Amino acid sequence: MLKVNNSLANLGEMFPEKRISCAVPGCENLCLGSEESAKADDSGANEELPRPVCDECAEVYARLQDRRVVCSRPGCEETWEWSRLEQLKDHRRGRRAPEEEPPLPVIGLCAKCREEAKALGHQDVECEIEGCTRTWRWQAQERLCSESDTPEPRMCANCRRKARRLRERRVPCKLDGCRREWRWTVREQLESMVASDSEKPGPRPKRLCEDCRRRLAGFQDRQIPCRIKGCQRTWTLTAEAQLQYEIMHGSEVDPADEITNMCDSCQQFLRQAHPRAIKCRLPGCERSWVYAPRWQVVDFAQGRTHPPKRLCDKCRRQLSQIEPRHCQCAIPGCEQTWIWSPEEQLRLSCRTRKPVENLQPPERKCVDCERFLHEQKSIQLFCNDCGGQINWSPYEQLQNKLGNFAKPVRCSTCATGAAGQKQTRPEDFIQHSSRESFFIPGRGPWQQHSAIQHRPPGVTKDALSQLEKADARIVALGDDLTAAVHPDWTETLEHNLNQQLHDMAVKTAVINAGIRNTGSRQAHLRLGRDVSPFKPHLVIVSLVFGDAVSEFSSASDRMTENDEIEAEQERAVMQSQEELLRSLKELPCKLLYWLPNPIFPHQKISPTDGEQGRLWASRLESRYRRLRAHASRLCQNENVPVLDAGALFEVNGRRSAWKWMKDGFFPNHAGSRNLAAWMAEKIIHESILEDLCTETAADLSNSGGGSAN
Repeated sequence: MLKVNNSLANLGEMFPEKRISCAVPGCENLCLGSEESAKADDSGANEELPRPVCDECAEVYARLQDRRVVCSRPGCEETWEWSRLEQLKDHRRGRRAPEEEPPLPVIGLCAKCREEAKALGHQDVECEIEGCTRTWRWQAQERLCSESDTPEPRMCANCRRKARRLRERRVPCKLDGCRREWRWTVREQLESMVASDSEKPGPRPKRLCEDCRRRLAGFQDRQIPCRIKGCQRTWTLTAEAQLQYEIMHGSEVDPADEITNMCDSCQQFLRQAHPRAIKCRLPGCERSWVYAPRWQVVDFAQGRTHPPKRLCDKCRRQLSQIEPRHCQCAIPGCEQTWIWSPEEQLRLSCRTRKPVENLQPPERKCVDCERFLHEQKSIQLFCNDCGGQINWSPYEQLQNKLGNFAKPVRCSTCATGAAGQKQTRPEDFIQHSSRESFFIPGRGPWQQHSAIQHRPPGVTKDALSQLEKADARIVALGDDLTAAVHPDWTETLEHNLNQQLHDMAVKTAVINAGIRNTGSRQAHLRLGRDVSPFKPHLVIVSLVFGDAVSEFSSASDRMTENDEIEAEQERAVMQSQEELLRSLKELPCKLLYWLPNPIFPHQKISPTDGEQGRLWASRLESRYRRLRAHASRLCQNENVPVLDAGALFEVNGRRSAWKWMKDGFFPNHAGSRNLAAWMAEKIIHESILEDLCTETAADLSNSGGGSAN
């Protein structure tokens, strides 16, 4: 016999109870019962009320009656029927407790207004949360009932969902040492979530608390000088930084005295700077030193665009071990010394590749002799016998001061006659002249350039004839300033030298080998035609003007503003200067380099040239100074004597130089005479032709004074 309990289920197991949600929209209640009971309830209920329905909704529904309600549209007096079911739905959506009279709907329109709303349509509006790209729908009924064409700000559904999960938070103040907090609102957190596209708020923002914000109002930004030496700019010490310093250290100390910083320009430069290897400043040293960014920013702040000239580490160590040397003055009879500095010794050691101990000091005058020759000028004395003029040079005055020479009281003519010797006349010079003959080649590299394919205008038949008869042959190799100064300064130089060397019976001839519109590059090509064939004893060189002007076409230069191209051209010109000087030093003659007069290119521009003309003049003058300085350094490194005519022109200032100028570039008559006088004085006082004069004097003494009957 079967047991009923094991084979048959009870009624609860056969008809299990289920929890069913209420069918009224907006209601969250549950209905208890089985599906069969729910169907049974549905069979006898009002057809308008949805099934299943909870007891609460059924009770509210039973109390309600259909109502006529005035249209919600402003100005409309029509009514519409608000059914019991719609009242129940609106009641449940409002989440209010049941009342005798259910609340009015948010918007209710009459039939006519509903048609208008349908025609008006919905509108999608951007979410009010900053950064959110979603929209919310402005319903047609709301648009029709609104008094404005623009809806009030509202969040989209997604932002509303996120906002329901958030709560206001307390965040510490961002200033170190402050223990107070500030309120991070739900809206701000929501904006952070939208910005990071995350379901959680982003990192807590750094913000001042309320108390710190009030205290911050008592501070103002301050401009503090940049900490980089020489920088005239400032950086901003913000009000917030001042408040932070006061919180940490108190108000007794001024933060401007404790906080140091750089200006924006120096900071930006330092971020972009990197260490650079710069060649040692000593000629001949191939090593380099590191130009660190911290030194670069100091030079940048002081307006220096080029790195300084410094010694490498090895040269600096060697320099600290070298002692200054006291060397004998080069002036005969002077017992004073001059100091050969350690850096000059090291420079010569690097250039000659010899140890410092094996170096011989150069011939140089002591400080007193240099000052005496610089300050003294030639004095015109008068012969006691004939009353003729005697030119007493500064060098002769120095020899008299040292006790080597007596002050002259008779001219050379009277002194020679008193000694019973025959007067030496200029025409007698040719008795002991070498009577050199010159062969000038007709073909060479100069033929490839139109500017130098012809011989210099100053190399004439008469000039060559005078050169053949001379004891001292001088060639003036140069550019426009050498060839175009009128009257010809080389003729004045020749006259001055013959006058001062008259007692030594040395006949001097100067030939002008200057060519217009040429520079060092062209001069180097024509050495075999315009210098070597004349077997000169002295070559006077000046090509800075041609290098600065002729090598750069004025027309193209006015249109060229590319600094890199011009810098490359300038480096090529400097290389030509170096090659020319090396080639001249290989010739068996003395050299004298004269640095030309200052130029005034602004005087050459017209008012119609405008800003372009002024720019051209400024660039030309700057280039002229750089090439002039480079030529001076070359001569110093190669021990070539230099006559700085530019410094002599500007001895009383730049304005005084203008009185010796004919125009913006060339000297006038007085400037040409001064140039010749300075040149002759340099040649005599520096004893540049000393060897030639000594040999000639010896020849004259051996031949009985050079007389010929």
